[in-house]
Amino acid sequence: MSTRALFYDLMWKSGLLAGSPFLLFAWATDRYDLRDRLFPRPLDLPPPFWMWHGASAGEVRGLRVLWEHFGGVASADAHLSCSRSGMAMWSQLGIGRERLRLFPPDTKSSWASLCRNGYPAMVIVSETELWPGLFRAMVQRRVPVVLVSARVSQRTTALMKASRLLADIAPALFVCAQTCDDAARFAALGVPGGQIAICGSLKWCSGSLANRADARAAMGMDGNDRVVLFGSMHRGEMSHVVSAIEQTRLAGISPRFVVAPRNVTDYDYADAILKREGLRPLRLSSLTPTRISAPGSVLLVDKMGVLAQLYAGADIAVIGGSWAPLGGHNPFEAAAYGLPVLYGPHMKQAGCDLLEVSGQATRAHDGKMAGAIICDILRNYPGPFQSTIPDALAATVEAMAKWRLPSRSKAQD
Repeated sequence: MSTRALFYDLMWKSGLLAGSPFLLFAWATDRYDLRDRLFPRPLDLPPPFWMWHGASAGEVRGLRVLWEHFGGVASADAHLSCSRSGMAMWSQLGIGRERLRLFPPDTKSSWASLCRNGYPAMVIVSETELWPGLFRAMVQRRVPVVLVSARVSQRTTALMKASRLLADIAPALFVCAQTCDDAARFAALGVPGGQIAICGSLKWCSGSLANRADARAAMGMDGNDRVVLFGSMHRGEMSHVVSAIEQTRLAGISPRFVVAPRNVTDYDYADAILKREGLRPLRLSSLTPTRISAPGSVLLVDKMGVLAQLYAGADIAVIGGSWAPLGGHNPFEAAAYGLPVLYGPHMKQAGCDLLEVSGQATRAHDGKMAGAIICDILRNYPGPFQSTIPDALAATVEAMAKWRLPSRSKAQD
């Protein structure tokens, strides 16, 4: 092990030792699924299996279209995530417990334990996940490591260059970068130019789109309703949501409103805010065949993992995380359905400029402006937009084929 790799490994172990009082308490109560994280069950899968890692639910959704291209649930692969929401998303896709693992501490011993019964034939990692311990463990055994929908910030690039934690393993990585800027940063980290392709984000892909009628039925609405869906809203953005709703009602326009908070812990908060403003929230979980979403009420989405499908039943999507300095959440899940998309001034998702140039997306500086734009769209509805987003799936598959990486298809499984 190189000096840098040894230092990184010791840094992890020292951190675990320093936090031992908290870890002992968490172990005793099994908070944060600590037992599974610190001592992951060894994988016991028939070769040649692949290993897929998405940090959370959004990254797993992004991986889904590529995973399905390469066999989906029919393939006996390993699936990792850093979060419960990511694990839940893999489970919803049909992955059994024997193939699911929480991401362990990024140490040599963790990966040796996890892969005690055999290493994968390939590792596919999504977006910003740069794990020197994982990469080194795989590269040393000649396991290809592919970064898909890959992006890296200037700050992380500077940190990795200064620490040189990727210096000896970057030449063995394969990178499907989101943008030209991301590609340049990975090249600066030492990834050879021939192993970098600009493929866009798999989140831009439509994948398996949900049925509009099914999505409407799930929300207790019929085909004649005009639906405005506020997706992934944070606490600090609820004032903008309320302002946008009030603006449309003052204009004499009454679409059906759906509000999906970003976090589970915000359901009650959003409910209280809407009630305080007299907006009559009705929770999605309370709908039954005899209790449907009523005109004039605001449907509050209090279930995780359903937002991407509910976009199929909307006419306009407003994307959260963009009225606060959070960079915005994924606008492409909604854009894939041809919806007009609105978001705030802080949206920084790669590729959103393509949506704006095509006229499909608009920035609204606050809720009042969003309400005015919603009114204009509903009065002069342009109809579904044709996607102008590059086919990230095709580009990613083409790059992997060019690099002669392991491949398979549904027909082969």
